Amino acid sequence: MGMGHYLFKQPEAFALFIPWLYLVYFLMFKKKKNKAAFKASSIKNFKRWENRGRVIFLKLNEIVLLISNLFFITALARPQLAESQVKRSIDGIDIVIVLV
Repeated sequence: MGMGHYLFKQPEAFALFIPWLYLVYFLMFKKKKNKAAFKASSIKNFKRWENRGRVIFLKLNEIVLLISNLFFITALARPQLAESQVKRSIDGIDIVIVLV
C-alpha cells in the first residue's frame, strides 16, 4: 500500500480540538488533589506505601483518556487515503414529484 495523502470528508470536526485542549489543561494542571479518606493519628506506618504504583496508574488512565479522545476526533473527521483523483461524469435522470 503506497503512501498517499489524506483527505478529510468533515474537516470541521477538528474544531473539537478546542475543548480537547481545555480537557488536557484541566486534567494536567487544574485537577484538585484528593483528600484523605480517613484520618489517622500517625502516618509513619504508611510511609512505606508512599509513591507506589497507584499514582502512576491514575496518570496512565488520564493519558489513555486523552489519546482515545484524540483518535475519536480524528475518526469524526473521516480521513480517507487518496492515491489518485478520478473525475467521473455520470448520466442520470432527475425525477421530481410535486404534491399539491
